[in-house]
Amino acid sequence: MKKQQTKAKLVLENPLNVPWVNIDSSTQEKLTQALIQSLPTAKEEYSKHGLTIGLNEVNVLLENCCQHPNQDSLPRVVFVLQDPESILVTHYPQLIANANYYSKGERVCLLVCLGAEAQVSISRKLGLSRASAIAIRNDSSLLSQVNHLLNGIPAPSATWLAQASNYQPTKVLRVSTTQGTKDKKELKEGTS
Repeated sequence: MKKQQTKAKLVLENPLNVPWVNIDSSTQEKLTQALIQSLPTAKEEYSKHGLTIGLNEVNVLLENCCQHPNQDSLPRVVFVLQDPESILVTHYPQLIANANYYSKGERVCLLVCLGAEAQVSISRKLGLSRASAIAIRNDSSLLSQVNHLLNGIPAPSATWLAQASNYQPTKVLRVSTTQGTKDKKELKEGTS
């Protein structure tokens, strides 16, 4: 039997992180079903319906919104079809908060994490092997299907962007965790 050894794991606690917005599971399911019913199946129709699909494409769109806030390109909502703890999408709350800040409050973009469970069915509907993020523009006809479900969802915001008077230092926490170890006999014999 392998022994359990307690190890220290460093976790960065940053007061400047923007948290994910919590959305109840019933709203997530309703949004997933509404998207499945209303999303187009042909790739040629994505831009016609005001969609930007894919992590990289949505990243570029949001970065452009931060760099050129006068353009009318800020999406109404970004749906993330990944686990929010995935390293691929952990930057989305901050990125959208930045885009919202630079839009000067004229419009805000919402962030909705539907989770990895929704990815399979939505990707299948879109005819893609995987879709991890979907941005919907303000002028999209699809908004009529999901807008009523988006009411009450707060937009990600970074209030510290406007005022940096209350500086809070970053902390590195030491968290105890368990980790399996190899027996010394196994190490000598060269088996693992």
